[in-house]
Amino acid sequence: MSNLEKIIADLKDLDGKAVEVFGQPVTLTKAEEKPFLPQAVKIAEALLEYEVNAYLTKRILEAFEDGEEGDGFEYVKGFNSYNWSGNIDHDIQWHNVKFKGRNYKIVSFHRYGDVRGNYTVEAVILDDNEEDYFFYEAIDSADVYNSIKVNSLSYNVKVTAHSDMIEVEGPDGEVFEVCAECDKQSIWEAIEDHVKGDK
Repeated sequence: MSNLEKIIADLKDLDGKAVEVFGQPVTLTKAEEKPFLPQAVKIAEALLEYEVNAYLTKRILEAFEDGEEGDGFEYVKGFNSYNWSGNIDHDIQWHNVKFKGRNYKIVSFHRYGDVRGNYTVEAVILDDNEEDYFFYEAIDSADVYNSIKVNSLSYNVKVTAHSDMIEVEGPDGEVFEVCAECDKQSIWEAIEDHVKGDK
């Protein structure tokens, strides 16, 4: 089983699981209970085709954990989706690195609790495109397209993992953004507030 396959299994196992956060019992939300929230497991699944073999994964992770540049390893920069304040059920942490002249990403997903810790295992994906197109395409694969009725009118909703804003298309074709939690009630209220504000 590859590291990304382990990550996918781990994220699926967390769906609706009873855990402890700071010593307090918490039941994690099931994906089916949050139909408007982008799911990190979809991103992990989209990255599978870019994961490198176990031997290369081991070499890159050892160089990364060692923390010293050399022997073909260079650390470039790191990111965490938490800093976007985006809509996603499990934040993504990744590091851009170079190894033997090629670009890679070391990727892990936050499981639950304090975002500073409790991440899945790390997977290594090939990233030869310096513009990160495929990586952001993988993130976009988790986008949620749904609809919601507000006062008998239907609104199309697009929720992305890389933004805290939710794109809404009204019945008249008007497109606007709202900021709301990714649950039906919060989105409904944000749309209603927007519509009231237009009158």
